[in-house]
Amino acid sequence: MKKILALTAIVASFGLVACSDDDSGSSSVSCTMSMLGEVVSCIESSDWTEADCTEMGGTVVSACPGNAVATCRESEDGRTATVYDYTEGATCADEE
Repeated sequence: MKKILALTAIVASFGLVACSDDDSGSSSVSCTMSMLGEVVSCIESSDWTEADCTEMGGTVVSACPGNAVATCRESEDGRTATVYDYTEGATCADEE
């Protein structure tokens, strides 16, 4: 249950920060989210800025780590992100 809540919180945070009106460029931002020192998810999006990532408590990285358990494409209000989940048993919301 905690794993589902963690992914839900991260996807929800995408919806919150994707509203940012930053025109600093169209390059993709990779942002890891960690719990207890372990990366639990990573979000890649051209709709995020580095500031969006750090304001949500994430860490900007050059690329998301490999070996994700689930790779989900999320879209909201015309903005998209790829969410990589590294927690055991993770699935995408549309796969549940």
